[in-house]
Amino acid sequence: MKYEIHPTIGIARLGGSDRYFLGPEPDCDESDYRQGTAITDPQKLKRRAPRAADDTALASYRDGTGKLLRQAARFRLFAVERDADGTITSAREVPASTRAEWSVQLANRKAAAQKFKGDGLRNPSIMDSSEREERLVIKGGRQPVTATAAGQQPIEGKFNLTIPVELGDAWTQGARLYVLGGRGRSGEVAALHPPPPGEPLDFANNDGWYDDTSDGVVSAKVTIGSDTFDAEPARVIVAPFDFAPEVDSFVTLYDIAFQASAAAPTATNFYKHILPVLQRVRTYRWVNAPTMRAETQDRHTSWRDIAADLADKNNANGSKFRRMLFAHLPHPEGQNQGKRAVLMPRLFDDEYRGVLPLTWVMYHHFDRWAQNNFDNSTAIEGQFTCEALDRVALESCSGGPFYPGMETSRIMRETTTYDRAFHIAPSVLPGEITQGLAIPWQADFYQCQMELDRAWWPATRPDHVFLDQPEKKPDSQSEEMVRWDAGIDNERDMVRKWAQLGIVRPRYVDTKVPGSDPVKDPSGVDRGLVFVEEQRELPR
Repeated sequence: MKYEIHPTIGIARLGGSDRYFLGPEPDCDESDYRQGTAITDPQKLKRRAPRAADDTALASYRDGTGKLLRQAARFRLFAVERDADGTITSAREVPASTRAEWSVQLANRKAAAQKFKGDGLRNPSIMDSSEREERLVIKGGRQPVTATAAGQQPIEGKFNLTIPVELGDAWTQGARLYVLGGRGRSGEVAALHPPPPGEPLDFANNDGWYDDTSDGVVSAKVTIGSDTFDAEPARVIVAPFDFAPEVDSFVTLYDIAFQASAAAPTATNFYKHILPVLQRVRTYRWVNAPTMRAETQDRHTSWRDIAADLADKNNANGSKFRRMLFAHLPHPEGQNQGKRAVLMPRLFDDEYRGVLPLTWVMYHHFDRWAQNNFDNSTAIEGQFTCEALDRVALESCSGGPFYPGMETSRIMRETTTYDRAFHIAPSVLPGEITQGLAIPWQADFYQCQMELDRAWWPATRPDHVFLDQPEKKPDSQSEEMVRWDAGIDNERDMVRKWAQLGIVRPRYVDTKVPGSDPVKDPSGVDRGLVFVEEQRELPR
Protein backbone atom coordinates (compact mmCIF):
# COMPACT_ATOMS: atom_id res chain seq x y z
CA MET A 1 0.00 0.00 0.00
CA LYS A 2 1.12 3.57 -0.65
CA TYR A 3 -0.31 7.05 -0.27
CA GLU A 4 -1.32 9.14 -3.27
CA ILE A 5 -2.68 12.64 -3.81
CA HIS A 6 -5.78 13.00 -5.99
CA PRO A 7 -6.76 14.53 -8.29
CA THR A 8 -3.37 13.92 -9.86
CA ILE A 9 -3.88 17.15 -11.83
CA GLY A 10 -6.04 19.69 -10.01
CA ILE A 11 -7.45 22.80 -11.66
CA ALA A 12 -7.66 26.20 -9.96
CA ARG A 13 -8.92 29.29 -11.82
CA LEU A 14 -8.31 33.01 -11.59
CA GLY A 15 -10.71 35.48 -9.99
CA GLY A 16 -10.58 38.85 -8.28
CA SER A 17 -12.36 37.97 -5.05
CA ASP A 18 -10.99 36.87 -1.69
CA ARG A 19 -13.77 34.30 -1.74
CA TYR A 20 -13.78 31.04 -3.66
CA PHE A 21 -15.85 28.13 -4.92
CA LEU A 22 -14.96 24.46 -5.27
CA GLY A 23 -14.07 23.17 -8.70
CA PRO A 24 -15.87 20.22 -10.37
CA GLU A 25 -15.78 16.89 -8.54
CA PRO A 26 -17.72 13.63 -8.92
CA ASP A 27 -21.21 13.64 -7.43
CA CYS A 28 -20.24 11.29 -4.60
CA ASP A 29 -21.21 11.31 -0.95
CA GLU A 30 -18.43 11.96 1.54
CA SER A 31 -18.78 8.38 2.77
CA ASP A 32 -17.95 7.08 -0.72
CA TYR A 33 -14.41 8.42 -0.48
CA ARG A 34 -13.73 6.27 2.56
CA GLN A 35 -15.31 2.99 1.52
CA GLY A 36 -12.30 1.62 -0.41
CA THR A 37 -14.23 -0.10 -3.21
CA ALA A 38 -15.13 1.02 -6.71
CA ILE A 39 -18.26 3.12 -7.26
CA THR A 40 -20.79 1.58 -9.66
CA ASP A 41 -23.63 4.09 -9.32
CA PRO A 42 -23.48 6.11 -12.58
CA GLN A 43 -24.98 9.19 -10.95
CA LYS A 44 -22.19 9.33 -8.39
CA LEU A 45 -19.57 9.15 -11.14
CA LYS A 46 -21.02 12.10 -13.03
CA ARG A 47 -19.44 15.50 -12.75
CA ARG A 48 -21.05 17.68 -10.12
CA ALA A 49 -21.41 21.36 -10.94
CA PRO A 50 -19.05 23.71 -9.06
CA ARG A 51 -20.05 24.17 -5.43
CA ALA A 52 -19.89 26.96 -2.89
CA ALA A 53 -17.09 27.00 -0.33
CA ASP A 54 -19.30 25.22 2.21
CA ASP A 55 -20.04 22.42 -0.31
CA THR A 56 -23.61 23.61 -0.93
CA ALA A 57 -25.15 24.73 -4.23
CA LEU A 58 -23.38 27.74 -5.72
CA ALA A 59 -25.74 30.71 -6.05
CA SER A 60 -23.36 33.13 -7.76
CA TYR A 61 -19.87 33.21 -9.23
CA ARG A 62 -19.47 36.76 -7.91
CA ASP A 63 -19.15 38.09 -4.39
CA GLY A 64 -21.17 40.93 -2.92
CA THR A 65 -18.94 43.54 -4.57
CA GLY A 66 -19.23 41.97 -8.03
CA LYS A 67 -15.77 40.38 -8.09
CA LEU A 68 -15.37 36.91 -9.61
CA LEU A 69 -14.83 34.13 -7.12
CA ARG A 70 -11.67 32.08 -7.56
CA GLN A 71 -11.97 28.35 -8.24
CA ALA A 72 -10.24 26.23 -5.61
CA ALA A 73 -8.51 22.95 -6.39
CA ARG A 74 -9.15 20.53 -3.53
CA PHE A 75 -6.67 17.71 -2.98
CA ARG A 76 -7.23 14.55 -0.95
CA LEU A 77 -4.92 11.83 0.35
CA PHE A 78 -5.73 8.22 -0.45
CA ALA A 79 -4.34 4.94 0.84
CA VAL A 80 -4.05 2.98 -2.40
CA GLU A 81 -3.27 -0.61 -3.28
CA ARG A 82 -2.33 -1.57 -6.86
CA ASP A 83 -1.63 -4.88 -8.53
CA ALA A 84 1.51 -5.68 -10.53
CA ASP A 85 0.11 -3.88 -13.60
CA GLY A 86 -0.58 -0.71 -11.65
CA THR A 87 -4.35 -1.23 -11.57
CA ILE A 88 -6.01 0.00 -8.39
CA THR A 89 -7.51 -2.76 -6.27
CA SER A 90 -8.38 -0.65 -3.23
CA ALA A 91 -8.42 3.07 -2.51
CA ARG A 92 -9.86 5.02 0.40
CA GLU A 93 -9.37 8.58 1.56
CA VAL A 94 -7.45 8.88 4.82
CA PRO A 95 -9.41 10.08 7.88
CA ALA A 96 -9.62 13.81 8.49
CA SER A 97 -7.58 13.32 11.69
CA THR A 98 -4.56 11.97 9.77
CA ARG A 99 -1.42 14.02 10.24
CA ALA A 100 -0.45 15.39 6.83
CA GLU A 101 2.30 17.91 6.06
CA TRP A 102 1.45 19.56 2.76
CA SER A 103 3.57 21.75 0.51
CA VAL A 104 2.92 23.65 -2.74
CA GLN A 105 5.38 24.90 -5.34
CA LEU A 106 3.92 27.23 -8.00
CA ALA A 107 5.75 28.95 -10.85
CA ASN A 108 5.07 30.98 -13.98
CA ARG A 109 7.75 30.43 -16.65
CA LYS A 110 6.04 32.15 -19.58
CA ALA A 111 8.36 35.15 -19.89
CA ALA A 112 11.43 32.88 -20.03
CA ALA A 113 9.98 30.41 -22.53
CA GLN A 114 10.41 29.91 -26.25
CA LYS A 115 8.18 32.05 -28.41
CA PHE A 116 5.01 30.35 -29.54
CA LYS A 117 5.12 29.91 -33.33
CA GLY A 118 8.21 32.08 -33.60
CA ASP A 119 11.98 31.85 -33.59
CA GLY A 120 13.96 32.39 -30.45
CA LEU A 121 13.09 33.28 -26.91
CA ARG A 122 10.65 35.68 -25.35
CA ASN A 123 12.41 38.68 -23.81
CA PRO A 124 15.63 38.29 -25.84
CA SER A 125 17.17 41.37 -24.21
CA ILE A 126 18.16 38.96 -21.42
CA MET A 127 20.15 36.04 -22.84
CA ASP A 128 22.14 34.68 -19.91
CA SER A 129 20.28 31.54 -18.78
CA SER A 130 20.79 32.06 -15.05
CA GLU A 131 19.71 35.70 -15.32
CA ARG A 132 16.60 34.69 -17.27
CA GLU A 133 15.73 32.17 -14.57
CA GLU A 134 16.18 34.77 -11.84
CA ARG A 135 14.42 37.72 -13.49
CA LEU A 136 11.76 36.21 -15.78
CA VAL A 137 10.53 33.12 -13.90
CA ILE A 138 7.99 33.94 -11.19
CA LYS A 139 8.59 31.39 -8.45
CA GLY A 140 6.45 30.90 -5.40
CA GLY A 141 9.07 28.59 -3.89
CA ARG A 142 8.34 25.33 -2.13
CA GLN A 143 5.87 26.46 0.52
CA PRO A 144 5.03 24.23 3.51
CA VAL A 145 1.35 24.88 4.11
CA THR A 146 0.54 25.66 7.71
CA ALA A 147 -2.55 27.85 7.32
CA THR A 148 -5.93 26.36 8.17
CA ALA A 149 -8.19 28.99 6.61
CA ALA A 150 -8.48 30.59 3.18
CA GLY A 151 -6.34 33.65 2.63
CA GLN A 152 -3.96 33.01 5.50
CA GLN A 153 -1.06 31.76 3.39
CA PRO A 154 -0.42 33.62 0.15
CA ILE A 155 1.99 32.24 -2.44
CA GLU A 156 3.98 35.05 -4.03
CA GLY A 157 6.89 35.48 -6.40
CA LYS A 158 8.67 38.35 -8.12
CA PHE A 159 8.98 39.37 -11.75
CA ASN A 160 12.13 41.14 -12.88
CA LEU A 161 13.40 40.92 -9.26
CA THR A 162 11.20 43.71 -7.89
CA ILE A 163 7.57 43.32 -8.95
CA PRO A 164 5.53 41.18 -6.52
CA VAL A 165 3.14 38.74 -8.18
CA GLU A 166 0.49 36.91 -6.16
CA LEU A 167 0.31 33.40 -7.60
CA GLY A 168 -2.32 32.16 -5.16
CA ASP A 169 -3.16 30.93 -1.69
CA ALA A 170 -3.13 27.55 0.05
CA TRP A 171 -4.49 26.13 3.27
CA THR A 172 -5.45 22.83 4.86
CA GLN A 173 -8.69 21.55 6.31
CA GLY A 174 -8.42 18.24 8.10
CA ALA A 175 -6.17 16.09 5.92
CA ARG A 176 -7.10 17.95 2.73
CA LEU A 177 -5.33 20.75 0.88
CA TYR A 178 -6.97 23.69 -0.93
CA VAL A 179 -5.15 25.75 -3.56
CA LEU A 180 -6.31 29.03 -5.10
CA GLY A 181 -4.77 30.85 -8.05
CA GLY A 182 -4.04 34.50 -8.64
CA ARG A 183 -6.36 37.47 -9.19
CA GLY A 184 -6.06 37.71 -12.97
CA ARG A 185 -3.64 40.64 -12.85
CA SER A 186 -1.28 41.16 -15.76
CA GLY A 187 1.24 43.91 -16.30
CA GLU A 188 4.24 45.16 -18.23
CA VAL A 189 7.74 46.37 -17.38
CA ALA A 190 9.13 49.20 -19.49
CA ALA A 191 12.72 48.09 -18.95
CA LEU A 192 12.00 44.85 -20.82
CA HIS A 193 10.74 46.65 -23.95
CA PRO A 194 7.04 45.74 -24.16
CA PRO A 195 5.01 46.72 -27.24
CA PRO A 196 4.38 50.52 -27.30
CA PRO A 197 1.08 51.59 -25.68
CA GLY A 198 -0.55 52.47 -29.00
CA GLU A 199 0.21 49.15 -30.65
CA PRO A 200 -1.91 46.00 -30.36
CA LEU A 201 -0.53 43.09 -28.39
CA ASP A 202 0.49 39.90 -30.14
CA PHE A 203 -1.89 37.01 -29.44
CA ALA A 204 0.87 34.94 -27.78
CA ASN A 205 4.27 36.62 -27.41
CA ASN A 206 4.67 39.98 -25.69
CA ASP A 207 8.05 40.90 -24.25
CA GLY A 208 8.02 42.75 -20.96
CA TRP A 209 4.65 41.33 -19.91
CA TYR A 210 3.75 38.98 -17.07
CA ASP A 211 0.56 37.40 -15.70
CA ASP A 212 -0.41 35.37 -12.63
CA THR A 213 -1.38 32.03 -14.14
CA SER A 214 0.91 29.20 -13.05
CA ASP A 215 1.32 25.51 -12.43
CA GLY A 216 3.28 23.44 -9.97
CA VAL A 217 3.72 20.53 -7.62
CA VAL A 218 1.58 19.51 -4.65
CA SER A 219 3.27 17.15 -2.18
CA ALA A 220 2.57 15.70 1.24
CA LYS A 221 4.09 13.63 4.03
CA VAL A 222 1.69 11.33 5.85
CA THR A 223 2.33 10.18 9.42
CA ILE A 224 0.64 6.98 10.60
CA GLY A 225 1.61 6.10 14.15
CA SER A 226 5.38 6.43 14.32
CA ASP A 227 5.91 6.02 10.56
CA THR A 228 6.06 8.84 7.99
CA PHE A 229 5.47 8.29 4.27
CA ASP A 230 5.96 10.49 1.22
CA ALA A 231 2.74 10.56 -0.74
CA GLU A 232 2.84 10.30 -4.53
CA PRO A 233 2.78 14.00 -5.56
CA ALA A 234 0.20 15.71 -7.74
CA ARG A 235 0.10 18.82 -9.93
CA VAL A 236 -2.01 21.94 -9.88
CA ILE A 237 -2.74 24.20 -12.84
CA VAL A 238 -3.95 27.78 -12.37
CA ALA A 239 -5.98 28.67 -15.47
CA PRO A 240 -8.19 31.54 -16.68
CA PHE A 241 -11.75 31.66 -15.43
CA ASP A 242 -14.23 29.34 -17.16
CA PHE A 243 -17.12 31.53 -18.35
CA ALA A 244 -19.31 28.57 -19.37
CA PRO A 245 -18.55 26.11 -16.55
CA GLU A 246 -21.32 23.65 -17.42
CA VAL A 247 -20.63 23.55 -21.16
CA ASP A 248 -18.08 20.90 -22.11
CA SER A 249 -15.43 20.79 -24.84
CA PHE A 250 -15.63 18.53 -27.90
CA VAL A 251 -12.23 17.09 -26.91
CA THR A 252 -11.43 17.44 -23.22
CA LEU A 253 -8.09 17.51 -21.46
CA TYR A 254 -9.01 14.11 -20.03
CA ASP A 255 -9.19 12.74 -23.59
CA ILE A 256 -5.75 14.19 -24.34
CA ALA A 257 -4.17 12.82 -21.16
CA PHE A 258 -5.81 9.42 -21.70
CA GLN A 259 -4.39 9.23 -25.22
CA ALA A 260 -0.90 10.21 -24.04
CA SER A 261 -0.66 8.29 -20.78
CA ALA A 262 -3.26 5.53 -20.51
CA ALA A 263 -4.47 4.49 -23.99
CA ALA A 264 -5.20 0.77 -24.29
CA PRO A 265 -7.37 -1.32 -26.64
CA THR A 266 -10.96 -1.58 -25.48
CA ALA A 267 -14.33 -2.44 -26.97
CA THR A 268 -16.54 0.42 -28.12
CA ASN A 269 -19.66 1.22 -26.12
CA PHE A 270 -22.21 3.72 -27.36
CA TYR A 271 -23.02 5.16 -23.94
CA LYS A 272 -19.40 5.43 -22.81
CA HIS A 273 -17.48 6.42 -25.94
CA ILE A 274 -19.98 7.97 -28.37
CA LEU A 275 -22.99 9.62 -26.72
CA PRO A 276 -20.95 11.81 -24.33
CA VAL A 277 -19.08 13.35 -27.28
CA LEU A 278 -22.30 14.02 -29.18
CA GLN A 279 -23.81 15.61 -26.10
CA ARG A 280 -20.76 17.83 -25.60
CA VAL A 281 -20.92 19.10 -29.16
CA ARG A 282 -24.61 19.82 -28.79
CA THR A 283 -24.06 22.15 -25.84
CA TYR A 284 -21.97 24.41 -28.11
CA ARG A 285 -25.27 25.76 -29.39
CA TRP A 286 -25.53 27.88 -26.23
CA VAL A 287 -22.15 29.56 -26.76
CA ASN A 288 -21.84 29.65 -30.55
CA ALA A 289 -24.56 31.05 -32.82
CA PRO A 290 -23.77 28.99 -35.97
CA THR A 291 -24.15 25.79 -33.95
CA MET A 292 -27.51 26.96 -32.67
CA ARG A 293 -28.68 27.84 -36.18
CA ALA A 294 -27.69 24.36 -37.38
CA GLU A 295 -29.88 22.87 -34.63
CA THR A 296 -33.09 24.59 -35.68
CA GLN A 297 -35.82 22.21 -36.68
CA ASP A 298 -36.23 23.50 -40.23
CA ARG A 299 -32.63 22.72 -41.23
CA HIS A 300 -32.17 18.95 -41.02
CA THR A 301 -32.74 15.97 -38.78
CA SER A 302 -30.72 16.39 -35.60
CA TRP A 303 -28.95 13.39 -34.08
CA ARG A 304 -30.84 14.02 -30.84
CA ASP A 305 -34.08 13.04 -32.57
CA ILE A 306 -32.74 9.61 -33.52
CA ALA A 307 -30.49 8.86 -30.52
CA ALA A 308 -32.22 5.54 -29.92
CA ASP A 309 -31.55 4.55 -33.56
CA LEU A 310 -27.90 5.50 -33.24
CA ALA A 311 -27.54 3.18 -30.27
CA ASP A 312 -29.09 0.21 -32.14
CA LYS A 313 -26.66 -1.58 -34.46
CA ASN A 314 -29.54 -3.38 -36.15
CA ASN A 315 -31.41 -0.20 -37.05
CA ALA A 316 -31.00 0.72 -40.74
CA ASN A 317 -31.74 4.41 -40.17
CA GLY A 318 -29.23 4.52 -37.34
CA SER A 319 -26.63 2.80 -39.50
CA LYS A 320 -27.06 5.40 -42.22
CA PHE A 321 -26.66 8.29 -39.80
CA ARG A 322 -23.67 6.67 -38.05
CA ARG A 323 -21.82 6.55 -41.36
CA MET A 324 -22.89 10.09 -42.22
CA LEU A 325 -21.72 11.52 -38.89
CA PHE A 326 -18.40 9.69 -39.06
CA ALA A 327 -17.80 11.00 -42.59
CA HIS A 328 -17.80 14.55 -41.16
CA LEU A 329 -15.07 13.82 -38.58
CA PRO A 330 -11.54 14.81 -39.63
CA HIS A 331 -8.86 12.11 -39.56
CA PRO A 332 -6.33 12.66 -36.73
CA GLU A 333 -3.48 12.78 -39.27
CA GLY A 334 -5.31 14.76 -41.93
CA GLN A 335 -5.94 11.80 -44.23
CA ASN A 336 -9.40 12.99 -45.16
CA GLN A 337 -9.93 11.23 -48.49
CA GLY A 338 -13.53 10.07 -48.73
CA LYS A 339 -14.64 12.50 -46.03
CA ARG A 340 -17.42 15.04 -46.44
CA ALA A 341 -16.41 18.42 -47.83
CA VAL A 342 -17.40 20.12 -44.57
CA LEU A 343 -15.58 18.63 -41.60
CA MET A 344 -17.11 18.98 -38.15
CA PRO A 345 -17.31 20.41 -35.61
CA ARG A 346 -16.16 23.80 -36.81
CA LEU A 347 -13.23 24.27 -34.45
CA PHE A 348 -9.70 25.26 -35.44
CA ASP A 349 -6.95 22.67 -35.09
CA ASP A 350 -3.54 23.00 -33.41
CA GLU A 351 -1.98 24.57 -36.51
CA TYR A 352 -4.67 27.17 -37.30
CA ARG A 353 -5.30 25.50 -40.66
CA GLY A 354 -7.74 22.62 -40.46
CA VAL A 355 -10.52 21.34 -38.20
CA LEU A 356 -9.81 19.95 -34.73
CA PRO A 357 -9.84 16.13 -34.83
CA LEU A 358 -10.66 13.66 -32.11
CA THR A 359 -7.78 11.85 -30.44
CA TRP A 360 -6.76 8.56 -32.04
CA VAL A 361 -8.55 6.59 -29.32
CA MET A 362 -11.76 8.59 -29.77
CA TYR A 363 -11.57 8.39 -33.57
CA HIS A 364 -11.20 4.61 -33.52
CA HIS A 365 -14.27 4.30 -31.32
CA PHE A 366 -16.30 6.40 -33.79
CA ASP A 367 -14.91 4.33 -36.67
CA ARG A 368 -16.06 1.10 -35.01
CA TRP A 369 -19.42 2.68 -34.23
CA ALA A 370 -19.89 3.68 -37.88
CA GLN A 371 -19.15 0.10 -38.89
CA ASN A 372 -21.70 -1.31 -36.40
CA ASN A 373 -18.87 -2.76 -34.33
CA PHE A 374 -20.03 -1.63 -30.90
CA ASP A 375 -22.28 -2.59 -28.02
CA ASN A 376 -25.05 -0.61 -26.37
CA SER A 377 -24.98 -2.03 -22.89
CA THR A 378 -25.87 0.51 -20.24
CA ALA A 379 -23.86 -1.33 -17.59
CA ILE A 380 -20.94 0.79 -16.42
CA GLU A 381 -17.45 -0.02 -15.26
CA GLY A 382 -16.85 0.78 -11.63
CA GLN A 383 -14.38 3.51 -10.78
CA PHE A 384 -12.62 4.32 -7.54
CA THR A 385 -13.30 7.79 -6.19
CA CYS A 386 -9.67 8.80 -6.60
CA GLU A 387 -9.87 7.87 -10.31
CA ALA A 388 -13.13 9.77 -10.65
CA LEU A 389 -11.48 12.86 -9.15
CA ASP A 390 -8.69 12.63 -11.76
CA ARG A 391 -11.18 12.27 -14.61
CA VAL A 392 -13.63 14.98 -13.59
CA ALA A 393 -10.94 17.63 -13.03
CA LEU A 394 -9.64 17.17 -16.58
CA GLU A 395 -13.03 16.75 -18.24
CA SER A 396 -13.78 20.35 -17.30
CA CYS A 397 -10.82 21.59 -19.38
CA SER A 398 -10.24 22.08 -23.09
CA GLY A 399 -8.35 19.42 -25.04
CA GLY A 400 -7.53 21.72 -27.92
CA PRO A 401 -6.87 23.46 -30.10
CA PHE A 402 -3.45 24.03 -28.58
CA TYR A 403 -2.78 27.27 -30.43
CA PRO A 404 -1.38 27.84 -27.93
CA GLY A 405 -4.13 26.57 -25.59
CA MET A 406 -6.53 27.51 -22.81
CA GLU A 407 -5.61 25.78 -19.53
CA THR A 408 -2.46 24.04 -20.81
CA SER A 409 -0.19 23.96 -23.83
CA ARG A 410 0.43 21.08 -26.26
CA ILE A 411 2.91 19.56 -23.79
CA MET A 412 -0.08 17.55 -22.55
CA ARG A 413 -0.15 15.66 -25.86
CA GLU A 414 3.37 14.27 -25.30
CA THR A 415 3.80 10.82 -23.79
CA THR A 416 7.03 11.93 -22.08
CA THR A 417 5.02 14.38 -19.96
CA TYR A 418 3.68 11.46 -17.90
CA ASP A 419 5.24 8.65 -15.87
CA ARG A 420 1.95 6.74 -15.46
CA ALA A 421 -1.70 7.23 -16.25
CA PHE A 422 -2.72 10.86 -15.66
CA HIS A 423 0.38 11.54 -13.57
CA ILE A 424 2.89 14.21 -14.58
CA ALA A 425 6.52 13.04 -14.52
CA PRO A 426 8.91 14.60 -11.98
CA SER A 427 11.09 15.82 -14.86
CA VAL A 428 8.43 18.42 -15.74
CA LEU A 429 9.34 21.58 -13.83
CA PRO A 430 6.85 23.77 -11.97
CA GLY A 431 5.62 26.29 -14.52
CA GLU A 432 6.48 24.13 -17.53
CA ILE A 433 2.94 22.92 -18.25
CA THR A 434 1.71 26.47 -18.83
CA GLN A 435 4.89 28.15 -20.11
CA GLY A 436 3.90 27.77 -23.78
CA LEU A 437 0.63 29.66 -23.35
CA ALA A 438 0.01 33.29 -24.29
CA ILE A 439 1.55 36.07 -22.24
CA PRO A 440 -0.51 37.77 -21.05
CA TRP A 441 -3.29 35.22 -21.34
CA GLN A 442 -5.85 37.97 -21.97
CA ALA A 443 -4.30 38.76 -25.39
CA ASP A 444 -5.17 35.32 -26.73
CA PHE A 445 -8.46 35.38 -24.85
CA TYR A 446 -9.44 38.45 -26.85
CA GLN A 447 -8.14 37.35 -30.23
CA CYS A 448 -9.51 33.82 -30.17
CA GLN A 449 -13.07 34.78 -30.90
CA MET A 450 -14.88 33.07 -33.75
CA GLU A 451 -13.31 33.66 -37.17
CA LEU A 452 -15.32 33.07 -40.35
CA ASP A 453 -16.95 29.68 -39.75
CA ARG A 454 -14.70 28.30 -37.01
CA ALA A 455 -14.35 28.76 -33.27
CA TRP A 456 -11.58 28.19 -30.71
CA TRP A 457 -12.69 27.41 -27.15
CA PRO A 458 -16.40 28.30 -26.92
CA ALA A 459 -16.89 26.01 -23.91
CA THR A 460 -14.63 28.27 -21.84
CA ARG A 461 -14.59 31.52 -23.78
CA PRO A 462 -18.06 31.85 -25.38
CA ASP A 463 -18.49 33.41 -28.80
CA HIS A 464 -22.20 34.24 -28.59
CA VAL A 465 -24.78 34.07 -25.81
CA PHE A 466 -28.46 34.45 -25.08
CA LEU A 467 -29.27 37.35 -22.80
CA ASP A 468 -31.21 36.71 -19.64
CA GLN A 469 -34.73 37.47 -20.90
CA PRO A 470 -37.20 35.28 -19.00
CA GLU A 471 -40.13 36.29 -21.21
CA LYS A 472 -38.48 34.73 -24.29
CA LYS A 473 -37.56 31.18 -25.22
CA PRO A 474 -33.83 31.11 -26.03
CA ASP A 475 -33.97 27.79 -27.88
CA SER A 476 -36.28 29.25 -30.54
CA GLN A 477 -34.50 32.53 -31.16
CA SER A 478 -31.02 31.68 -32.42
CA GLU A 479 -30.79 34.86 -34.45
CA GLU A 480 -31.02 36.87 -31.23
CA MET A 481 -27.74 35.60 -29.80
CA VAL A 482 -25.28 38.41 -29.16
CA ARG A 483 -21.52 38.68 -29.00
CA TRP A 484 -20.31 37.58 -25.59
CA ASP A 485 -17.32 39.94 -25.46
CA ALA A 486 -19.20 43.02 -26.65
CA GLY A 487 -17.73 46.13 -25.05
CA ILE A 488 -14.11 44.94 -25.23
CA ASP A 489 -12.25 46.48 -28.15
CA ASN A 490 -8.71 45.07 -28.05
CA GLU A 491 -6.22 42.97 -26.11
CA ARG A 492 -5.37 45.67 -23.57
CA ASP A 493 -9.07 46.22 -23.02
CA MET A 494 -9.40 42.50 -22.20
CA VAL A 495 -6.57 42.84 -19.64
CA ARG A 496 -8.60 45.54 -17.88
CA LYS A 497 -12.15 44.23 -18.25
CA TRP A 498 -12.08 40.42 -18.52
CA ALA A 499 -13.51 39.90 -15.05
CA GLN A 500 -16.62 41.96 -15.90
CA LEU A 501 -17.83 39.57 -18.62
CA GLY A 502 -20.92 37.41 -18.19
CA ILE A 503 -21.16 33.76 -17.18
CA VAL A 504 -23.22 31.24 -19.12
CA ARG A 505 -25.36 29.17 -16.76
CA PRO A 506 -28.11 26.57 -17.21
CA ARG A 507 -31.75 27.30 -16.56
CA TYR A 508 -34.90 25.24 -16.91
CA VAL A 509 -37.80 26.61 -18.92
CA ASP A 510 -41.23 25.01 -19.02
CA THR A 511 -41.76 23.07 -22.24
CA LYS A 512 -45.35 21.91 -21.66
CA VAL A 513 -47.17 23.99 -19.08
CA PRO A 514 -45.96 26.31 -16.32
CA GLY A 515 -44.41 24.34 -13.51
CA SER A 516 -43.96 21.16 -15.53
CA ASP A 517 -40.84 19.05 -15.36
CA PRO A 518 -38.30 19.24 -18.20
CA VAL A 519 -38.76 16.64 -20.93
CA LYS A 520 -35.89 14.14 -21.13
CA ASP A 521 -35.42 13.06 -24.74
CA PRO A 522 -33.59 9.90 -25.92
CA SER A 523 -30.35 11.85 -26.42
CA GLY A 524 -30.09 12.25 -22.66
CA VAL A 525 -30.44 16.02 -22.91
CA ASP A 526 -33.23 17.93 -21.20
CA ARG A 527 -35.27 19.77 -23.82
CA GLY A 528 -36.34 22.15 -21.09
CA LEU A 529 -32.77 23.13 -20.29
CA VAL A 530 -31.35 26.36 -21.75
CA PHE A 531 -28.19 28.34 -21.04
CA VAL A 532 -28.20 32.13 -20.68
CA GLU A 533 -25.69 34.80 -19.76
CA GLU A 534 -25.86 35.97 -16.16
CA GLN A 535 -23.87 38.11 -13.74
CA ARG A 536 -22.36 40.42 -16.37
CA GLU A 537 -20.84 43.57 -14.89
CA LEU A 538 -19.67 45.16 -18.16
CA PRO A 539 -22.34 47.39 -19.78
CA ARG A 540 -23.40 46.38 -23.29
